[in-house]
Amino acid sequence: MANQEDLEDLKDSEDLELRDFTIGLYKQSLKLLKPGSDNFSVLSGCILLTVGLEKLVKSVLHDKNPLMILFKKIEFEDLVEFGKGNKFKNFDTISFEYAFKHLVKLYPSLEKEKEDIQYIIKRRNLLMHNFGYINIGVLERKVQTKVADISELICTECLCKSPEEIFGQDVWSEMVRTREAYKDADILEVQERIALLRRLYSQRETLPCKAIDISKDLYKQTIICPVCDQNTAEVAMDYDVDVDKEGIILDVYTYLSLIKCQCGFTMVDPEEIEPLLGEEKYYEIIESIKESSREKKLGC
Repeated sequence: MANQEDLEDLKDSEDLELRDFTIGLYKQSLKLLKPGSDNFSVLSGCILLTVGLEKLVKSVLHDKNPLMILFKKIEFEDLVEFGKGNKFKNFDTISFEYAFKHLVKLYPSLEKEKEDIQYIIKRRNLLMHNFGYINIGVLERKVQTKVADISELICTECLCKSPEEIFGQDVWSEMVRTREAYKDADILEVQERIALLRRLYSQRETLPCKAIDISKDLYKQTIICPVCDQNTAEVAMDYDVDVDKEGIILDVYTYLSLIKCQCGFTMVDPEEIEPLLGEEKYYEIIESIKESSREKKLGC
């Protein structure tokens, strides 16, 4: 038997507007679309996100005129009811594709998003109605970046408000963070970033890491890459010299400055390399590089 709280939730759900659905669906999708999530979490999150975008598009049309999103042929009686200020509830609405086409007619600046919307609609339909092969790496990157881009554009172009005003600071901040992670993984914390990169690598996606070159002057060593698990990553050692006012060297600090792998993984922040490798492994590598460099100098 439902308790009072359940009944209140049910009552509230009956009064949800299209915009409420968008915010709720976005919020729930972000819980599933954490970097490194499993396949079914990603698939579920993408469905929620794309349905949320559909609700957002329809909400803008609805704000203009509720009749714009009705699937049924508009009858005289409908116009009378609309004239009385009565809402249309639980009526079939037009498809996502038609809704966006109508929105573009009202706001031509959205035309540039046409191809991305078509991609999202096709993938949404595939997830909802089909089964079989899905390139999840492409799907999650494309959906998470483009839904955020299009949502932002709709807010500014159609609603004349910031995304924070529409979705709330918390939801939009997470949307932006997730979007930017697929463009530049460096914005994520180390372990979260590695989880994302491992997932993208397993899907044969291009890794969103900075392209770098390792100077020939740096001492290097090959390690097992934390992303692809191959013995192809190079880690380079660099040093800082502590000098006093008279130019006398007080100390020399050695550290691992960057990592680069053939799979596309790079890390260029020395402060992140130690927690990634672990303290014991970090200093073991430094000593190994030092020993190797001494042998080279001695001609061994």
